[in-house]
Amino acid sequence: MMENKRHPAYFLPFFRPAFCALFLLAAVSRAAAVPGSVAEASGGEFSVTREGTGHVFHASATAQLPLELQEGDIVKTGSGTSLRIRDASGADVFLGENTAFFLRPEDYPAGNAGGAALQAGGELFYGRMRVVSPAGQPGPKILVSSLTVVPDPDADFACDMLYTASSGGEAAVSCFSGSAAVYRQTGDPAPVSGGGVPSPVTLHAREMLRSSPDTGASAAVPPSVEPVPDAVLSFWDIPRPEPAENLPAAEPSVPMQERILPETVQPSPSRPFFTKNSLRTGGALLFFGGFLLSGAAMYVMLNETAPGAVKPLGVSSALLLSSGLITLMLSGFAD
Repeated sequence: MMENKRHPAYFLPFFRPAFCALFLLAAVSRAAAVPGSVAEASGGEFSVTREGTGHVFHASATAQLPLELQEGDIVKTGSGTSLRIRDASGADVFLGENTAFFLRPEDYPAGNAGGAALQAGGELFYGRMRVVSPAGQPGPKILVSSLTVVPDPDADFACDMLYTASSGGEAAVSCFSGSAAVYRQTGDPAPVSGGGVPSPVTLHAREMLRSSPDTGASAAVPPSVEPVPDAVLSFWDIPRPEPAENLPAAEPSVPMQERILPETVQPSPSRPFFTKNSLRTGGALLFFGGFLLSGAAMYVMLNETAPGAVKPLGVSSALLLSSGLITLMLSGFAD
C-alpha cells in the first residue's frame, strides 16, 4: 500500500528526534543556568549552604574563585568578611560582614497575605548588601523583610536588615543613584494597581525608606522617605564602585562539587611552646629546685655527714637558682 505523504502521521518519525533534541537542549540550558557566582572575597571565612549542607571557605584561598552559586543557596559572611557576587544579569551584589543572603528560586515569589506576588532574585535575611545594576539594565529584585526592591536600569541601591536590642529588626532601602521602586508586602489590605500588586514608593538618588515590623503600620499609610544618612554613605564608601563592565572578566566558574574543599580550610594556628605562662611555670620550678638543693647543701655542711657533696650541691643549686631567675625575667617579654 502506498504511503500517504500528506498525512501528518507520516512526518511524526522525522519530528520525534527534533523534539527530543530540543527538550534535552532546554533541560541542559536550564540546568546550566546559575544566578551568579562569588567573584571576589576579602577578610576571613564565608559559607555557602546548599540543600542543608554548609561549605566553609576562606577569602585568602583565591583559587576557589569564582565560585558558582545555585538557586536556593544561602551565602553567609563572617566578621570582617565581604563578598562581591556577579549576578547572572551582570549586576554586582556586595555583601558586608555578618550578612546572610538567600538566592531565591525563580518559582518562589515574594507575596503578601492577600496573594499579591512579586518575583525576587534574592532575599536579605540579615546584614547589609549593595546592588549596582549593569549599564542600561536593571539589577536583581531584592526582598528584605516586608520590602521588595525593583530597581530601574542603572540603579545603585543598598538594603539593610539590622537587629538591635532596643528596636528589634528594622529594614531599610537606600538609593544612591538612579531610581528603584519599593513595594511593601504586609498582611493588611494593601492598595493595589494592575494585577494585585501593592502600589510602590519610588526612591531617587540619596533617598531612603525604613520599615520596621514592630511598628504595626497599615499598608494604607505610605511609608515616609528620608535622606540617606551619612553613616550609610560612609559605610559603602560612596561614590559608586567601579562599573561592572570595567571590572576584569571573571574566569568560568566551577561548580562547588568539583572544588577541593580542604584547600579552603585554614589550619588552626599552632600555639608557641614558650608562652608567658609556660616560662613562668618553668622558672618557678627551677627556682624552687635550686632552693631545695641549697637547703640540702646547708644541711650536709652543718652536720658534716658527707663533706664531699657540699660543693656539687652548692654548684647545682646556684645553677638552678640563676636559671629560674633568668627564665622568670624572660617571661616578661613573651606573648
